[in-house]
Amino acid sequence: MKKLVAIFMLLVMLVSVAGCSAPVEEAVQPEVNEEQPAVEETPAELEKFVIGVSYQGPNNDWATNFLAHFEKEFEAHADQIEKVIYKEYGWDGEQQLADIEDLMVQGIDALVVAPHNDTGLVSIIEDVYDAGIPVICYNTAPGTDKYSALIMSDNERDGYATASWLCDRINGEGNVIIIEGAPGSRYAEDVAAGYNRAIEEHPGVNLLGYEYAYWTAATAKQIIESYIAKGEKIDGVLCSGLTGVGVVEAFVDAGLEIPPITAGDGYTGFIRKALEVGYNDFGAIISNNFKYASGAIDLTFKVLNGEEYEKDTFVDDNPAISGQELIDMYSEDMPVQYWIGGTVTPEEFEGYLTPAFSK
Repeated sequence: MKKLVAIFMLLVMLVSVAGCSAPVEEAVQPEVNEEQPAVEETPAELEKFVIGVSYQGPNNDWATNFLAHFEKEFEAHADQIEKVIYKEYGWDGEQQLADIEDLMVQGIDALVVAPHNDTGLVSIIEDVYDAGIPVICYNTAPGTDKYSALIMSDNERDGYATASWLCDRINGEGNVIIIEGAPGSRYAEDVAAGYNRAIEEHPGVNLLGYEYAYWTAATAKQIIESYIAKGEKIDGVLCSGLTGVGVVEAFVDAGLEIPPITAGDGYTGFIRKALEVGYNDFGAIISNNFKYASGAIDLTFKVLNGEEYEKDTFVDDNPAISGQELIDMYSEDMPVQYWIGGTVTPEEFEGYLTPAFSK
């Protein structure tokens, strides 16, 4: 009982002391102006990169379309670009090797490269990769597994599809000439491997000659003129849009009927020439190359930003169509350098031909 009384008295004393204390002032709340916008946090500045691009260079219209697709995709990543350094090797493997060495000296953060071949560049590509610089390859495989990402089409498959169209078009009988790009080019050799596989499946087709025109119309024209001068009967020609212009001109100048050819890969310059002379007996596979031009740049930033990606990507193939079907996709207001089938529209095309990130 005494213990309970003591506790009661202690509580009375504590209450009395509290009552004598100074009152605690309430915290003053700042007035809120509902019309004043909330202060937004400043986002962290993104890291900027120096990108090196080793490509064949705008030495023909096909290469020019690659430049346009690079620039469009770089524009989408402009906030992460310090500078883009383009190196144009012009189908010269030794020049490309020297270009890549120079890009390393300039301190690039990533290398985007279309290997001219899969042998001569192995050492330098491995050096770049071993130096911790991401290597993103497109168009052709690099001949080593020391790369960060690869995007391309199945070039042999495309060659097989176009040659199969031609062999069927000439009913499996006749003389055919192959006009390819540059000797040593892995791309050209893969396409030609597809050509040869289709020809082997048609015993009645005779390969009259295998020639290199460096993807130029003038050289292709000279090649066909030399066969015509020898009196050779030409029943078909396996070639690309760029070389196809020269092939058509050679037959027209000689006063001969133009045989079936496979130059319909979306090049508007060839389509214009075909329309000019009233020719549509050609096979077409819409070029998907520009899909991996854009894809290579997209992959570059995925690698640099540590995002998920597939190391090896093959773009979807395109079926062979008739020349008339390709002509139906064409319009006269398309720039003469333009290629049908890319992600850069005809209206955008010329605006991307001046590199905006190389300053």
